[in-house]
Amino acid sequence: MALEPKPGTIFGEHGETLSRPADSLADLNLPPGVQALVETRINAAIEQLREDNRDELKKLIEKHTRKWQAAAALLFVLNLASWFIAPHQIRKWAKDYVQQRMTAPELKRAADAAISSQMGDYVRSQLDPLRKDISQKQDQLSAAQAAITRQVRIQQLAIAAKAGGLSEYEDLKQAADSQSQDTSAAKATLKEVELYYDADRAQLSYRALVDSVSHQDPGWSYEEMLMKLESHDPSYREAATNVIAQIGGSNKSQGIVEDLVDALKKEANLRVIARITRAITLITKVEFKPLDRQAIFDWWQLHDKDPAYQSPYGGFRKALPLLDSADSAEEKRKVISSLDETIKNDPNAVYTRALKLRYLIAFGDFGAADNEVTEIEKHQGDFRWALLWKSLLLYGETKPDEAVTAINTAFNRSPELAEFAKGDPAFAGLLQNPKIVWPKQPEP
Repeated sequence: MALEPKPGTIFGEHGETLSRPADSLADLNLPPGVQALVETRINAAIEQLREDNRDELKKLIEKHTRKWQAAAALLFVLNLASWFIAPHQIRKWAKDYVQQRMTAPELKRAADAAISSQMGDYVRSQLDPLRKDISQKQDQLSAAQAAITRQVRIQQLAIAAKAGGLSEYEDLKQAADSQSQDTSAAKATLKEVELYYDADRAQLSYRALVDSVSHQDPGWSYEEMLMKLESHDPSYREAATNVIAQIGGSNKSQGIVEDLVDALKKEANLRVIARITRAITLITKVEFKPLDRQAIFDWWQLHDKDPAYQSPYGGFRKALPLLDSADSAEEKRKVISSLDETIKNDPNAVYTRALKLRYLIAFGDFGAADNEVTEIEKHQGDFRWALLWKSLLLYGETKPDEAVTAINTAFNRSPELAEFAKGDPAFAGLLQNPKIVWPKQPEP
């Protein structure tokens, strides 16, 4: 236990206790001079002691302060250096660390472990919504592609139908009648096709057959068109039908209707079908839509026994295969007999009469031939074939001037007959006449 110092205790330089004089020099009973001297020396010693203590404390402070100043200076230098060196060094350390650690097998194992333990669920949680969204988009895209494909198909059917495709038109009708999401589009497109043929049938100009030289109507007959209705070229069938409609509109025989209905049953081109329905409308005065084949078939079931609409051209059709091969008199009589069947049923069959005229001339039966010329002139006096073969009849009757007049009239009516006459040996003598006016050939 430390002892508290007594009042008046004096400590030495190293902390030792010094004896102190009595509380007062006066207690020593010293002479005044001595007492003053003693006090002076004591005070001087105390001051000296204080100075020594101050010096010691100062030295101690300086001793310990230098260490801290050196440490502070070192820290300042290091801190200053860190501003310039540390960023570069840190980048280098980071680069070295990344290069070492990123290529280390441990990193791969750590990544594999993380993926196997945690990434599966994370990836699934991230991919599942994406899969659903992709699936929805794929469904939408597939539906859109299917819709576009169907629309394109409908447009293709419409284009093909306008070009004359019957099968495409039937497919379009089927699509319009079906209960599907494309029904409305198919109905609208079908209406567009029907309006197209309505406008086409009502146009003022249309395809028709003309003379190959003059490019004018030479004056056709029904029978000539029957052969062209069987042409492989749909443009010829269309043109032939237009000619039939034109002839039928002039109140000629209505018997051609049966042939038109038969042609309609076999026809696969819409443009020809529209023209056939037009011809039947003009001849029968019964209105039919351009593409309504079924309406005509239904109408025909009610009128197929009507004599007015029954074809008179059966005999003409039987004679056609024999025209080029009938060499003997018997065969020629068969041709004339078949032609008479048609003439009996249709006195207006001028082409049939003209063919009969040609065979009568070949037989030398000029009297019957003259009678036939008279009958033809009653029905169609400017019929070109009758004029041509009349010239041959007149030449055979030794009437050269009248024969030249007749053949010139025939050439003027139909210039292409000149080439036909040149190819027929029966005209060889007549064509030598210099009074014949030959048609001008068309410019190439």
